[in-house]
Amino acid sequence: MYDTPEIYNSNEISEFIEKNDVKESSRKFAKIEKAYSFIIFAIAYIIISCVLVKENGIISTFLFSALNTMAIVYLKKKEYKFSRFNKITAGVIYTFSVAFSLTENGFIKFLDTVFLTVLIGFFIYSVSCGHKKIESFLPIAMLKSFLELPFNNFDKEVYAAGAGLKGSKAGSNFVTIVLALIVSIPLTVIVLFQLLDADNMFNAIMANITNSFEDLNIRQIILRIVFSIPVSCYIFGVFYSNANLSEKHILTTDSFNEMLEKSRKIKNIALYASATPICILYVIYVFSQIAYFISPFAAELPEGYSYAEYARSGFSELMIVAVINLIVIIVMNYCAKNEGGGKTKALRAYILVLCAFTLFIIATAIAKMIMYISKYGLTQLRVYTMWFMILLTFLFVMIIIRQFKRNFNIVKYFGIVFIGMFALLCFSRPDACIAKYNIEMYESGYIEELDYSQLTGLSDDAFLTAYKNGYIDEKQLEERIADKDAYDKMNYSTFILWVYSE
Repeated sequence: MYDTPEIYNSNEISEFIEKNDVKESSRKFAKIEKAYSFIIFAIAYIIISCVLVKENGIISTFLFSALNTMAIVYLKKKEYKFSRFNKITAGVIYTFSVAFSLTENGFIKFLDTVFLTVLIGFFIYSVSCGHKKIESFLPIAMLKSFLELPFNNFDKEVYAAGAGLKGSKAGSNFVTIVLALIVSIPLTVIVLFQLLDADNMFNAIMANITNSFEDLNIRQIILRIVFSIPVSCYIFGVFYSNANLSEKHILTTDSFNEMLEKSRKIKNIALYASATPICILYVIYVFSQIAYFISPFAAELPEGYSYAEYARSGFSELMIVAVINLIVIIVMNYCAKNEGGGKTKALRAYILVLCAFTLFIIATAIAKMIMYISKYGLTQLRVYTMWFMILLTFLFVMIIIRQFKRNFNIVKYFGIVFIGMFALLCFSRPDACIAKYNIEMYESGYIEELDYSQLTGLSDDAFLTAYKNGYIDEKQLEERIADKDAYDKMNYSTFILWVYSE
């Protein structure tokens, strides 16, 4: 804080400002930040044009790799040190950037975009904080790095760009030229209309030029520029805010533990009383539906159910129970008053019971889905459902382990499992796996009918697999490729289909 003068007359205020250089620290930017304000805007425009609109492949790989490289350069300019953990994080970003080029599945690309956006923000944050491993406060650090901090500094790119334009001769000249062009617009329009009326040849030339601009779709370009502004401000905010942290935003083990202690306001007896009715309901429910739950393990369909109804009911039950149990477990872990510096036996017992019931329902839901798949084959929803249920299984097993091993870092090991599972989802090209599995099951006689709409209705990953196995003819291939433009061909599956069509 500055010691402001007690007498507020204009001369003293001017002297005080000049002496102490009173400016908003947010308005002072390094050269690299000024340059990044323009580079990031260009990247944002490409993201809007070639990623969000086209769900592109190799361009998305290039963009996220470029952003990761820019982050590394930026942090080095700031003279931060990179730990082994930071280097591994950067390597994970580069690795998952490749997934865009390998698959045409739009949902996988969307998930990968969210994953990489979060991870780039966390990478910059973790380097700035000097983190050397996966800490237990990682989820909070991630929320800070890609939500709280970037939006707190959402306007910084505007100031950085302004500082960049004012701080250089080229920038000053650019502003002068733009302003001069704006001023000249009325006079230019008057001259243009006069010349159009004066000469037919000039009129024809200008008509051709106008048609060229129509082909460019000026309205679309302007809209993309407008939407690029908030995207660019957010990306710059991710870089700037996470690399220029104030002390209050740096999470440490001590500050995290202190925050946890402040959150422990609920008496244990109140939590036990709240959780007991839920546990009793689970016991009654399991016993009342024992035949319903046991039947999937015996591959038997309960009376009155179709395979589809049976599997869907299992998934809906899983989602509701898992979410409720996770919320209850989180509240118990972080809001219960610890006695003797740790969890009470009763608290551990309640958590174990909730985990056991959840795992039981997950197991039955997985068994139902396996039975359903063996009858009708794979679809995208079935694959994503199975993936999610297996991921939940790992989470609840780790929660159980944590009750017996106090120093077990759930965040660390679940983070590793999640990255491995997500890598499997991204790099296995699920649509190709779906097509291959269904074709093999059909040819083996396990599936009575092959759903051709699945083969042609999925992404080009599935279409390519079906074509290689002889279930797509040349005419269908040509029709498929006829709808593709140059941007669409920038991933492995579509490119190979295009090569086969030539």
